[in-house]
Amino acid sequence: MLSLIGGFILKLFSGPILDFLKQRDASGRDITIAGIGSEKEQVVAQLQAATAANQLRAASAPQFRLLIYLIALPPALHFAAVCLDTTPFWTPWGAHVVGAWSVEKLPPPYGDYQRDILMSFFIVAPVAQGIRTIGSIAAAAVARR
Repeated sequence: MLSLIGGFILKLFSGPILDFLKQRDASGRDITIAGIGSEKEQVVAQLQAATAANQLRAASAPQFRLLIYLIALPPALHFAAVCLDTTPFWTPWGAHVVGAWSVEKLPPPYGDYQRDILMSFFIVAPVAQGIRTIGSIAAAAVARR
């Protein structure tokens, strides 16, 4: 009796599932045979995905703008103070004496941290953005073919 009920339930659920899997397999095979999904369509899909990702990134950028400034501002101000303190210059109030402000460089591990933070914000990030821009221009040129 249990085997009869179990067989009925198995046939009831397995029929639609197997039909769906057969249909999906057949449609994938038909797409492959027909040659649909050319490289151009793949590149267009990749560009659309990149555009969607950039839109999400742009939408979240204002939320992190204050955080970016709070991270980059102290190392930048300290670096500027060290540079100005070690450079003789003239102001309307008189000449600046080198070392008059007594701004010391940071101790060894923190100086490296400051350098890394400044490089990541002012050198690496713009270069990475430029590379991404060049890559998207190249991808768009390939998609036009």
